[in-house]
Amino acid sequence: MTQAEAEERLKQYGENKLKQKREFKAGKIFLSQFSSPLIYILVLAAAVTFILGDTIDAWVISAAVMLNTVLGFFQEMKAERGIETLGKMLTPKAKVIRDGERQIIEASQVVPGDICVLEIGERVAADGKIIESENLSLNEAMLTGESLPVHKKA
Repeated sequence: MTQAEAEERLKQYGENKLKQKREFKAGKIFLSQFSSPLIYILVLAAAVTFILGDTIDAWVISAAVMLNTVLGFFQEMKAERGIETLGKMLTPKAKVIRDGERQIIEASQVVPGDICVLEIGERVAADGKIIESENLSLNEAMLTGESLPVHKKA
Protein backbone atom coordinates (compact mmCIF):
# COMPACT_ATOMS: atom_id res chain seq x y z
CA MET A 1 0.00 0.00 0.00
CA THR A 2 1.22 3.49 -0.76
CA GLN A 3 1.09 6.48 1.54
CA ALA A 4 -1.47 8.15 -0.75
CA GLU A 5 -3.77 5.10 -0.54
CA ALA A 6 -3.40 5.07 3.23
CA GLU A 7 -4.35 8.76 3.45
CA GLU A 8 -7.41 8.14 1.27
CA ARG A 9 -8.51 5.20 3.44
CA LEU A 10 -7.93 7.25 6.57
CA LYS A 11 -10.38 9.84 5.19
CA GLN A 12 -12.84 7.10 4.25
CA TYR A 13 -12.73 4.98 7.44
CA GLY A 14 -11.47 7.45 10.05
CA GLU A 15 -8.81 6.95 12.68
CA ASN A 16 -8.10 3.59 14.30
CA LYS A 17 -9.33 4.67 17.75
CA LEU A 18 -11.93 3.57 20.24
CA LYS A 19 -14.43 6.26 21.10
CA GLN A 20 -13.56 7.86 24.41
CA LYS A 21 -16.41 7.89 26.91
CA ARG A 22 -14.19 9.04 29.72
CA GLU A 23 -15.73 12.28 30.80
CA PHE A 24 -15.78 13.09 34.45
CA LYS A 25 -18.14 15.50 36.08
CA ALA A 26 -17.31 17.40 39.22
CA GLY A 27 -20.75 16.90 40.76
CA LYS A 28 -20.61 13.14 40.28
CA ILE A 29 -17.12 12.96 41.81
CA PHE A 30 -18.24 15.11 44.76
CA LEU A 31 -21.28 12.92 45.46
CA SER A 32 -19.18 9.76 45.19
CA GLN A 33 -17.27 10.96 48.25
CA PHE A 34 -20.38 10.20 50.33
CA SER A 35 -20.57 6.55 49.22
CA SER A 36 -18.32 5.13 51.95
CA PRO A 37 -19.71 3.07 54.87
CA LEU A 38 -17.52 5.09 57.24
CA ILE A 39 -19.16 8.32 56.03
CA TYR A 40 -22.60 6.78 56.61
CA ILE A 41 -21.61 5.94 60.19
CA LEU A 42 -20.23 9.44 60.81
CA VAL A 43 -23.34 11.13 59.39
CA LEU A 44 -25.53 8.87 61.53
CA ALA A 45 -23.36 9.66 64.59
CA ALA A 46 -23.66 13.39 63.88
CA ALA A 47 -27.45 13.10 63.58
CA VAL A 48 -27.78 11.08 66.80
CA THR A 49 -25.45 13.46 68.64
CA PHE A 50 -27.47 16.45 67.42
CA ILE A 51 -30.76 14.80 68.49
CA LEU A 52 -29.29 14.10 71.94
CA GLY A 53 -28.53 17.81 72.27
CA ASP A 54 -24.74 17.73 72.05
CA THR A 55 -24.50 20.26 69.22
CA ILE A 56 -20.76 20.95 69.57
CA ASP A 57 -19.89 17.29 68.98
CA ALA A 58 -22.41 17.11 66.12
CA TRP A 59 -20.76 20.11 64.42
CA VAL A 60 -17.28 18.63 64.94
CA ILE A 61 -18.33 15.32 63.37
CA SER A 62 -20.03 17.18 60.49
CA ALA A 63 -16.91 19.28 59.93
CA ALA A 64 -14.80 16.11 59.80
CA VAL A 65 -17.15 14.61 57.20
CA MET A 66 -17.03 17.77 55.07
CA LEU A 67 -13.24 18.05 55.34
CA ASN A 68 -12.91 14.42 54.25
CA THR A 69 -15.30 15.04 51.37
CA VAL A 70 -13.54 18.17 50.13
CA LEU A 71 -10.05 16.63 50.35
CA GLY A 72 -11.21 13.43 48.63
CA PHE A 73 -12.89 15.46 45.89
CA PHE A 74 -9.77 17.50 45.11
CA GLN A 75 -7.54 14.41 45.16
CA GLU A 76 -9.83 12.54 42.79
CA MET A 77 -10.11 15.53 40.42
CA LYS A 78 -6.33 15.82 40.35
CA ALA A 79 -6.00 12.09 39.64
CA GLU A 80 -8.57 12.28 36.80
CA ARG A 81 -6.71 15.16 35.19
CA GLY A 82 -3.43 13.26 35.54
CA ILE A 83 -4.89 10.18 33.85
CA GLU A 84 -6.27 12.33 31.04
CA THR A 85 -2.91 14.05 30.52
CA LEU A 86 -1.05 10.74 30.58
CA GLY A 87 -3.43 9.29 28.01
CA LYS A 88 -2.68 12.20 25.68
CA MET A 89 1.09 11.78 26.12
CA LEU A 90 1.22 8.03 25.50
CA THR A 91 0.39 7.34 21.88
CA PRO A 92 0.80 3.71 20.80
CA LYS A 93 2.92 3.07 17.73
CA ALA A 94 2.64 0.47 14.97
CA LYS A 95 5.11 -0.87 12.42
CA VAL A 96 3.58 -1.03 8.95
CA ILE A 97 4.85 -1.62 5.46
CA ARG A 98 4.01 1.30 3.19
CA ASP A 99 5.61 2.22 -0.09
CA GLY A 100 7.58 -1.04 0.16
CA GLU A 101 9.40 -0.17 3.38
CA ARG A 102 8.84 -0.45 7.12
CA GLN A 103 7.55 2.67 8.82
CA ILE A 104 6.67 3.42 12.42
CA ILE A 105 3.41 5.33 12.64
CA GLU A 106 0.87 6.15 15.34
CA ALA A 107 -1.52 3.22 15.85
CA SER A 108 -4.45 5.57 15.18
CA GLN A 109 -3.19 5.97 11.59
CA VAL A 110 -3.39 2.23 10.76
CA VAL A 111 -5.99 1.68 8.00
CA PRO A 112 -7.59 -1.36 6.37
CA GLY A 113 -5.05 -2.89 3.99
CA ASP A 114 -1.97 -1.96 6.03
CA ILE A 115 0.49 -4.76 6.68
CA CYS A 116 1.48 -4.59 10.33
CA VAL A 117 4.75 -6.12 11.48
CA LEU A 118 4.76 -7.52 15.01
CA GLU A 119 7.76 -8.45 17.11
CA ILE A 120 8.06 -9.99 20.57
CA GLY A 121 6.26 -7.98 23.26
CA GLU A 122 4.48 -5.57 20.93
CA ARG A 123 0.81 -4.77 21.02
CA VAL A 124 -1.46 -5.46 18.08
CA ALA A 125 -2.59 -2.08 16.71
CA ALA A 126 -5.75 -3.25 14.91
CA ASP A 127 -7.83 -6.21 13.81
CA GLY A 128 -6.29 -8.05 10.94
CA LYS A 129 -5.40 -11.24 9.15
CA ILE A 130 -2.18 -13.10 9.83
CA ILE A 131 -0.21 -13.38 6.61
CA GLU A 132 2.86 -15.05 8.02
CA SER A 133 3.84 -16.10 11.52
CA GLU A 134 6.48 -17.98 13.42
CA ASN A 135 5.41 -19.32 16.85
CA LEU A 136 2.89 -16.51 17.30
CA SER A 137 1.05 -16.40 20.62
CA LEU A 138 -1.17 -13.53 21.67
CA ASN A 139 -2.36 -12.52 25.11
CA GLU A 140 -6.10 -11.95 24.64
CA ALA A 141 -6.87 -11.48 28.33
CA MET A 142 -8.36 -8.01 27.83
CA LEU A 143 -10.77 -9.33 25.20
CA THR A 144 -11.64 -12.85 26.33
CA GLY A 145 -10.47 -13.16 29.92
CA GLU A 146 -8.15 -16.03 28.94
CA SER A 147 -5.24 -16.22 31.33
CA LEU A 148 -2.90 -17.99 28.91
CA PRO A 149 -1.61 -16.76 25.55
CA VAL A 150 -3.44 -18.15 22.50
CA HIS A 151 -1.39 -19.68 19.68
CA LYS A 152 -2.18 -18.22 16.23
CA LYS A 153 -1.43 -19.51 12.72
CA ALA A 154 -1.37 -17.84 9.32
